[in-house]
Amino acid sequence: MLETHRDSESATLTNKQYEIQLGHFIAQHPLALACAKSMAQQAWDYIQIRSQYFTTSHKQQAIEVERLILACGQPLEESFAGRIGLSADRLSQVLQGNGNIREMVTHVWRFMNNIFSQDCVGSNRIKDVLAIAKQANFNVTEIQRMIWQAQCFHAASAQCDRASSIHKLDPKDDFIKLPWNTVRQEQNKMRIMKASFDDLQAWSRLTRTEFEAAGGLLSETEQQLCSKLGATYVPWLDGCNVWTLDEAHPFVQHARKAHLPLMTGISGFTVQIMQFAKLLNVGPDTHVRLVCLGYLLPIRSHSFHEIMSAAISFGCDYEEGNYQNLAPLVASELPEQIHRRSCEWM
Repeated sequence: MLETHRDSESATLTNKQYEIQLGHFIAQHPLALACAKSMAQQAWDYIQIRSQYFTTSHKQQAIEVERLILACGQPLEESFAGRIGLSADRLSQVLQGNGNIREMVTHVWRFMNNIFSQDCVGSNRIKDVLAIAKQANFNVTEIQRMIWQAQCFHAASAQCDRASSIHKLDPKDDFIKLPWNTVRQEQNKMRIMKASFDDLQAWSRLTRTEFEAAGGLLSETEQQLCSKLGATYVPWLDGCNVWTLDEAHPFVQHARKAHLPLMTGISGFTVQIMQFAKLLNVGPDTHVRLVCLGYLLPIRSHSFHEIMSAAISFGCDYEEGNYQNLAPLVASELPEQIHRRSCEWM
């Protein structure tokens, strides 16, 4: 019995190592990069079209475009992976699809938080948002559905009889955080914050050498950024240093029994990115799932099981513990597992 327990612990450790390797492979795969690029370019198109609605000259438009671009560079936490600072030129390049997967996803997320959500709901909502979105080839029907979900959830939370006014909704808390989504709700139940984002211990202990040895590639910008722990470390926070898990939660207990690696709980970020892709009219969902894996696995924010479980709600198949069933990729092109027995769960 003791030997079986030791084997399980060893297998879990091996799988964690493999998941990092797999994440680096996906982060550089053409399908994942193309999908992330499409999302970034959609955000770029929206910014260009939006600027034309509120300006009357090329000079004014250029000023408005730069203002919006810089809004995409305004981080909630400066030390999140993918940050590049406030260079308008560099930011515009990333939004046009010239960046690695971390840079593109991070700034799509910030576009959705800092621009698009503000345009859709809240006191600064703009009346032309759907017209702009339609011209930018966004999914207008999905946008309307999401706004309605936000209104209904807010009304239910406030115990109102009818949907709340769009103008009374908070763009982040009521809309872009998807508070009505069950995965997001379960994530909040199963994890506990152990360090604030501005705490020194939240920074990753992963060295640049270790990151690259596992197959990771740092962009020129990432190579120039610094960690508060020193120049030898990767320059971002580690989700595992911020959050710990509630071992009593059913999702956590099931994963422990099945020897499935866990990091910070089922991935709410995956749900956000996959929902954002629907709004941006980018897909298919399995390609967006690759983007999430390529972004989250290498920076140790979530495990394979946490990401894949979250994507189920978007119709993506997932066979627990099977790294080879990863559509649209075929098993033969995936990295070979470190130890064959890392697939042996029982």
